[in-house]
Formats: sequence, structure tokens, C-alpha cells
Amino acid sequence: MLEKLLYNDPVVSRDERDFLTKPTTAQWLLQVLAPQAFPVTWVKGIDISGAGQTKDIANAFPTMYANGWRFVMMRASNGTLEDILFDYFWPRVLDAGMYPIVYGTSYPAYSGVAQADKFLTTIDPLMQRIDGHTVAINDVEYEGDQAAWRNIVTSWHNSVNPKVTQAGAYSSVYKWLKCTNNMILPATAFFHNASWSSLTIVPIPIGVLPNQVKMRQIGVYLKHAWVEQPPGVNEDVDVDYFMGTEAELKKFLGIPDAPPPPPSDLETRVIKLETGVNTLETKINTLETENHTEHQKMENDIANLQLDVDALKEGGEPEPKPEPSDIWEMTVSPEKPDDPRTKVWVFQVWNKTEGKVVEKRNKEEKPIMQEYLSDDGKRITYNRGEKVVTYKAITDTDGSTPDCYEIYNLFGDHGVRLFLLRTEVTKPY
Repeated sequence: MLEKLLYNDPVVSRDERDFLTKPTTAQWLLQVLAPQAFPVTWVKGIDISGAGQTKDIANAFPTMYANGWRFVMMRASNGTLEDILFDYFWPRVLDAGMYPIVYGTSYPAYSGVAQADKFLTTIDPLMQRIDGHTVAINDVEYEGDQAAWRNIVTSWHNSVNPKVTQAGAYSSVYKWLKCTNNMILPATAFFHNASWSSLTIVPIPIGVLPNQVKMRQIGVYLKHAWVEQPPGVNEDVDVDYFMGTEAELKKFLGIPDAPPPPPSDLETRVIKLETGVNTLETKINTLETENHTEHQKMENDIANLQLDVDALKEGGEPEPKPEPSDIWEMTVSPEKPDDPRTKVWVFQVWNKTEGKVVEKRNKEEKPIMQEYLSDDGKRITYNRGEKVVTYKAITDTDGSTPDCYEIYNLFGDHGVRLFLLRTEVTKPY
């Protein structure tokens, strides 16, 4: 009690008549004569605050969870003040395995943005622990200027909704009318209906759609006979229901499904892991093969550039670059002069589709030259007897069998790599 006095909590006493639902005769008849027509699955929980409860209620959280109660709704802010027990409650809610839900009580005397900012600052440590997987509720019940209230409902929702799974509002039929004059609830908001009654069918405020109603407060334990005692709780507390199954509650809060358990059979698990390792090794080997030639060329270029730099630093001219050990010089074969393949090198571009080969003939209609038109439009030609330098390693350019030698120090447009067909190469001896 001393803590509450020091805190100066501005809560105004609630008038029970503002939340009680007086059933009509038709509602009583439906409840008694045809209850099976309205099957409803509920998940039970409570809502607490530093103004309404003591620290002792946290001792009941594990007992509640063991008996099927699944959520605790905690007040984080009261206007522009932090609830005095929020930081005490939320770690204990998580430790008990309960789902945390957060709410802030708003007042028409303060701006909706200011109250939302205080709320978000207060819940930030909790949100980091749970990766933002919860919903937030604006408590709309303290009467005042209706225009101010409508602005608060809208601005609070716009500020909070992007930061949580979903933001909503709490009120009763009477309080929604008195506070907002039955404003239309934002389309992206849900509604927590305060309807203290034993009925399963209750009215909702004008301005709220039925599919927006996700939660209901049914009454106060120790004040209303129809309210079940939350296991282990021995003080006044509001009791709330989520309208759905626990799986639906988790989805509502944005909690992701747990990953499937690993196979129970150890041999199956080992085989699965080994398959994954083999797949990764294959990918690594493929990448190493594809990048080997490129890495070699880059290393050679870097080494040559460093030689040039060193020579310039010493005031001299760069020395002639030694030829790498992994290249050789090839000569276009002078043999079989009638065979066009021996008269010219035909180039291919790395990972490109096959280009068009153009054959040129002399007046006697004998082939004298071939040109390869690469995909980048560049024509490369070599005549019989000319020399060309290639890397020694055979490269696979089309995914079939290794069939090409990469040209050393010669590139097509935009730096594309050029290759010689293996069938056209006469190796040096």
C-alpha cells in the first residue's frame, strides 16, 4: 500500500455498473435452451497492475500455468507514468511459461502520442526478450472530452501498432459510448470487450465489428460469483478469456511455431546429416573448379603489378614479366590445309551460348579463315601458323566434358574470358 501511495497512481475507482452486462430475456433463453448453438473455446488469463494487485500474485503464475491458464495481461503504463510493478511482473510471467500481453491506461488529459511513447519505452526490455511477439491494448475507460478521446484512440494505435504483432483497445459498451461517442475502431485494431457477465453471448460496442473482438473480460474474482478462481490467486483480479484455442492465441500473439523435433532414430539423423555434408562438399568442389583459373590469373596479375610498382619505386623501368609456369605457347597447325579447323582458332565465351562461326573462302572456294562472333559482338581471328598463349589447364565451358583452353592475356568486350576449342589445339613438344 505504501508503494501505491508513493507512486501517486491516478487511477479513478471503477463503477461496476459500467462493465456489468444485463442480459435480455432473449439472451437468457438462448443461454439456457440452446447453449450448444454457440460453441466457444476459451483460453483463460488474468490482467494485473501495480494499482490493483500486490507482488504476491506472481507466486501463483506457475500454478496457473500447470492448471491450463496461459496468459497474463500486464499494465505497462498509466497515462504518462510507468506502472510501478511492470518490471517486477513480466520476468516472472516468462519464467512461469505464461504468454505476456501488455496494456496501457490512457487519459483524455494527455496526448495519445505522449502516452504511446511512454508505453513503448516501458515495454522495450520485454519486447527484446520475446522478439516483439505479443499484442498491446489501449485501456479506454476514463471519461472526458470525446473529441480528445477519439484522437487518442487513433494516435495511440498508429504509434503502437507497427511495434507489436497487433494493437487493440479495451472498453465496455457503456464506456466506449461515453468516451468516444461510439467511434469506429481502426480497421487494423482488435477489441478487448469488458462485459462482466456469466453469459457466453454478450453485446459489443457500436463502432466495433464482431470479427475484431478477440478477447473478453468476464469479471473480477472475489467480486463476481461466476468468475472462476485463478489457481493459486487469493486477491481481487480481473479474469479474461481469449476467444479461441491456445494454438490460435499463439498465432494472435505472433509466436512462431516451434521447429519439428529431430528424428528419434539416430541412424536416420546421421544419414540426413551426412547427406547434407556431401551436398555442401559437392558445391564447394564445383566452386573451386570454376574459380581455379580465375584465381590463378588474378594472382599472376597481382604479382606482375607488384613487380612494376617495385621497379618504379627504385626509379627504374619495370622488368619484362616472366611468363607463368602454367601457360604454354601453341601454334595453329599447318597440316591438312583443306580442313578449316586447322587454319584458324575458334573462340568460345565462358558460359555463353555457342556463337555463329563464319567461314571465309578464296576464289577457289577453299577455306582460308574462320571467325567466331562472340555474344558480345567481338570477332576474334587467328590465321594458320600464328601463335597463341593459353593456360595449360583444360576448362569445361559448357557443363559437359572439359574441352577448352583459356586464352592468356586476351579478353573480349567487357572483360569476357575467351577460350580455344580443344580439337583445334596442337600441343607443343
